[in-house]
Amino acid sequence: MDAHIDESRSDILRKLFHERLKETTADAHQALEDTSISKALVASDLNLSTYKTYLKLMLDVNWDVEENIFPLVSDIIPDLDKRVKSKTIITDLEMLGESDIVPSVRPFTSDGKIITKPLALGILYVTEGSTLGGRYILKNIQNALRLNKDYTAYFCGYGEQTGPQWKKFMEQLSAYAVDQNCEDEIISGAVFAFNKTQEHFSNPGNYS
Repeated sequence: MDAHIDESRSDILRKLFHERLKETTADAHQALEDTSISKALVASDLNLSTYKTYLKLMLDVNWDVEENIFPLVSDIIPDLDKRVKSKTIITDLEMLGESDIVPSVRPFTSDGKIITKPLALGILYVTEGSTLGGRYILKNIQNALRLNKDYTAYFCGYGEQTGPQWKKFMEQLSAYAVDQNCEDEIISGAVFAFNKTQEHFSNPGNYS
């Protein structure tokens, strides 16, 4: 009976954490959605140049995560090999005629900030969450640019497994947050990731 009570309490705490994580990061998330390129991506007049610029920006984001964030949380999120996104971005860009594609910026780790496990999980919350949003963006890309799945591998996410993969990730994230009592630090990591991505999107540099 006691074990059942403890399990129920843990489930409640994880759910409350998930809700607080979403609520506390809402403003930073919205600020990212309000960047010019984010808005352009869901506009009916989206052009191919903007689409390619967005992919290049996201290549920087995901490359930094895969190279520098994944190793910090591989013991917490064991299926990271299935969550690699940079390869699909490169494939899309190559299909669109781009060559010599290499990431040029590390949005999260270039300033020497010490990234702890909880902060790393917060960053991963942002990049994994983008896969869910990508399903909505995908429809606009297909409608505006008339591109099929051969040119939109990144936005196809995990295909039919996108929902289950997100649920699995959130279960692992929430369990760690509650068990290790590091909810606030994970939330800080997520806000940090939203802010850094917004900053990156606001300075496309040579990509535009």
